[in-house]
Amino acid sequence: MDVRAIKTGGGSDGNHTSAIAPTLDGMGPRGNRAHSAEEFIEVATLLERTKMLALFLERWAAEFEIPRNP
Repeated sequence: MDVRAIKTGGGSDGNHTSAIAPTLDGMGPRGNRAHSAEEFIEVATLLERTKMLALFLERWAAEFEIPRNP
């Protein structure tokens, strides 16, 4: 999966946190028409995005040496 920073319109709660800490946003499933009656997600992207988030958390924990349960 190609992961890169992009600019999109709109806003999120990340607008508040990014002023004080690095913030990731937009890691959820693909979709379109946000905040409208026609908003949808692409169900086929749920598994790939879940795997991506799990890998991110695993790498992040290793970098900061966060202990994991055995």
